[in-house]
Amino acid sequence: MAEDWSRPVVHWEIQARDAERMSAFYSAMFNWSVGDGRVRDISAGIGAPETITGHIRPSGRSGVVLYIQVLKLADSLAKCEELGGTVTHQPRDLPTGVTIAGIEDPEGNPVVLVQQWGGRQKAPAPAASSSGLVLFGLWSSRVLPGS
Repeated sequence: MAEDWSRPVVHWEIQARDAERMSAFYSAMFNWSVGDGRVRDISAGIGAPETITGHIRPSGRSGVVLYIQVLKLADSLAKCEELGGTVTHQPRDLPTGVTIAGIEDPEGNPVVLVQQWGGRQKAPAPAASSSGLVLFGLWSSRVLPGS
């Protein structure tokens, strides 16, 4: 192994004021298996990309935004509202071959829903635009809270 290397994201967490409510929302919204107790484990999903990329961008708020792949975006947006979440941004096609939309969970945390085009099995990594901006980041910088 090289002396130094890029450190990957190896874990994530959702912090909640009402863990019971948030567990119910994410379990129903994304079909996640959420454990019980003070720290509620969430099992790994199926079909994630081999590598998960990310970005840092300027914003009026500090926080983390999850980008979660869904099968049917329209159904997921309706389900979000049924579960007490809010649709914040309607679907938008990106040149990377995905359609994305913004929601907030019941505690107001932003989440971006990602649906692939053309039946691809894995979400593509965000592609750089000619200006060097990551396309997901370009979208989020215009529509996510604090932008």
